[in-house]
Amino acid sequence: MISVEYTSWKKVPIAQKDMLWLAIKKRWNIPDDNRKKDVLKTCNSQWRAFKKRLKKKCDNQRDPLETYSYLERSTLQSFRQRISSKEFQEISEKARASSMHNKNPARVGPLGYRGKKVEWEQEMASGQLTPQLYQIKSERSLHYVLGRRSKNELGLNIIPPTIQPIVDKLVDVQTQISKGDLELNPGEDLLTKTTIDLMGSQLAKLQAHFNLQQGSRNHAPDDVSLGVQQNNCGSNPTLDALDAIKVLIDDIDSRYENFPVLVMTKEVANLQGAVGIVIQWPRIAIIPANEQRAKKQIPTTSLVPTISRAGTKKNIPNQTSSKARPIEYLRDCLKTNQVVNIVADSGILEVGTYDFSVTCEEYFRLLRKQTIDASIIIAWQLILHSMVRTRMNKCAFLNPYNILGEACQKNPEGVVSYLVDSIRPHHEKLFLIAPYLQNKHWVLLLISLRNRVVYILDSLKDRIEKSADYHYLLKKHVDMAFMRYEKNTSTPIGWIFAECNQQLGGLESGHYVMRWMFDFLTTRQHGFPSKSSSIWDDKSPFEEKMLVATVATWFREFLNNYMNDVVL
Repeated sequence: MISVEYTSWKKVPIAQKDMLWLAIKKRWNIPDDNRKKDVLKTCNSQWRAFKKRLKKKCDNQRDPLETYSYLERSTLQSFRQRISSKEFQEISEKARASSMHNKNPARVGPLGYRGKKVEWEQEMASGQLTPQLYQIKSERSLHYVLGRRSKNELGLNIIPPTIQPIVDKLVDVQTQISKGDLELNPGEDLLTKTTIDLMGSQLAKLQAHFNLQQGSRNHAPDDVSLGVQQNNCGSNPTLDALDAIKVLIDDIDSRYENFPVLVMTKEVANLQGAVGIVIQWPRIAIIPANEQRAKKQIPTTSLVPTISRAGTKKNIPNQTSSKARPIEYLRDCLKTNQVVNIVADSGILEVGTYDFSVTCEEYFRLLRKQTIDASIIIAWQLILHSMVRTRMNKCAFLNPYNILGEACQKNPEGVVSYLVDSIRPHHEKLFLIAPYLQNKHWVLLLISLRNRVVYILDSLKDRIEKSADYHYLLKKHVDMAFMRYEKNTSTPIGWIFAECNQQLGGLESGHYVMRWMFDFLTTRQHGFPSKSSSIWDDKSPFEEKMLVATVATWFREFLNNYMNDVVL
């Protein structure tokens, strides 16, 4: 579901992670989102492990498709090009160098902690562990220690000198808990408590060094040595009680290049290696550059349209990168930028580039769940295209402006010609996604090019008393376009009503189409059509929170892609 072409888990769009979680919830009947964070962490680990195995096969000159037949060759080729690039090699070398700073690395091999569990249980049962380890009652804490043992000259497992202080402290804390002299706080366990206690003196020195009252910034004391190892042996992080927050490192003072980060990983050990990425840092050691940062204003009389280009991802200013309220922020942007002109790259909607605009009025219609304008749908198509362009995408888009019900009546030949011209350049694709507006009602037509079948997703299907031939003006134009494209085929196109979600109101058909497009592009296109069952078997209306989430995704991605030059 998540393409190997993404360079890191952070690069995976939030929308795709959300869809992954929804698929997991449905597969395992998970009732709520309480475990979402932990499950996605596991997905991240498994995804990275898969990419590591895939890289190993590529390095060994093996054909990964023999093992992973579901990968597309183009995706594999792109992955090979990336891992063989000079940039990737430099990153790998940098990571190997940084890993040398890890004083207490886990030594569990490819099996991981779970794979070693049976072996460790056998060691315990046979009495092979040192007496001190039998005093540790917490399985997670014990596994942390066992996973960091090394071999001596005789090939026997021993506890390294760097781990022994942690073992001593674990036993001490365990004894205090057993006697009732110590209670764990919510969110703590034996390992968390021990790690925090060991770091306490270091953080106290760090707090004194930064001296927030005076705002001083001197060199770090020589005896302050951070560098807590990333805890991978369980779900509870060792920083929960340290009041650490995530920060993005843009630049550093050369004097602090070798200053260690709070949580060392295989990729990052010091600040020099942390530039451009997000790390955790204690709140006590963070001083805002300007406590009273004034917002920049643009003239309220300016109505010059913002011009953006689709197809390339841009960086967002700090003001827009906030997760806080994309809807409210976009509303403020559109007060002074009432027209946003967008240029879609060639090949997405048309053979050439395609220019269109989104106005403030159209934005508010989307927000109020009124009939959505075609410009909103087109912007959504471009957003979805950017989400799946690095994945195994089997879909192409039709421009809804060119297939409107009104166009089918006034310019039927133009609609047919457009359809033929759209099929030709996308013959290697499996599906054409066609949002269709007729009489202020949106319908999604999913055209399967290989099977010559059109699936109709209509949120008012149950209210239609007549056939598709009579009800949809576009149908005869699609049939005619296929006849022109496939001149030697007389087999008619199949039209199938999907058993899809049915709306309760009368104006939210566009919101349903947006949700169907999102689901199909990000998830359901893979493995469709299935011979055993249909992917549409639910006629219940969408939950309100699902439609709201779709609209919120539109807002967020629209800001990210097309409003990044606007400053309030």
